[in-house]
Amino acid sequence: MSASLPFWLLWVTTPILMASQARIAAPASLRLSKALKPGYEVLRCVAGDDAAAAARRQVLILPGNPGIPGYYEDFATALAKRLSADGGVTVTALGLLGHCADAKSDPTTFRVFGLDEQIEHATEQLGELEKAAPRDAKIAVLGHSIGANIGLKAVHALDWPQKVKAVGLLTPFLQNNDDNPDFASKKRLATMGFAWRLLAFLGFLVQLLPLFLRRILFHGTVKDMDTKARELTLTAMLRRRS
Repeated sequence: MSASLPFWLLWVTTPILMASQARIAAPASLRLSKALKPGYEVLRCVAGDDAAAAARRQVLILPGNPGIPGYYEDFATALAKRLSADGGVTVTALGLLGHCADAKSDPTTFRVFGLDEQIEHATEQLGELEKAAPRDAKIAVLGHSIGANIGLKAVHALDWPQKVKAVGLLTPFLQNNDDNPDFASKKRLATMGFAWRLLAFLGFLVQLLPLFLRRILFHGTVKDMDTKARELTLTAMLRRRS
């Protein structure tokens, strides 16, 4: 990415990540909706009574792995509440392609999407959001982990749309770090086709277990998660290709 690109980056760290834990007064109106699209999910939180104002102030969240918007429900709601103090706002979490909590309704269950396809997906959705927004709208793109990488490249691909005013990066994953032994070992595993296929198959077998047995088996992994994240991990994560 060229250093001469006409944009600046808003680095967002602990204070905003902590927003989901803060006690924030609820706005006069807060509407949460979820939609299953072909191969991906969308979670949207609209705060405030003025629909026109909410359309003019928008935040697009691009998640990290596992790419399921449900993990960001509390964060998106808390962020919408906080931002609504200055007027209506819409916070949208866009799921990654092929990462759906509802496996039965996912037509891409047996497809694996690469990073380029995820960037193309985000670029298309951001372009549609920018086109549909009012002329005076202000859009912030907020990427987490690999979602930060995807968000930057989507904005770059669209030549920094006029209505996009900021890009925020939460613990961004921007490049490979082969000097890190932990990362290098995971990268080797990820590039061994038979290895990840075996792990995916094992995850599929585990999903066949009753939920109470999965809770016992993965207690150490999920014990510190909140209830929603714990249930998502024990259901949506433990299936082929997630």
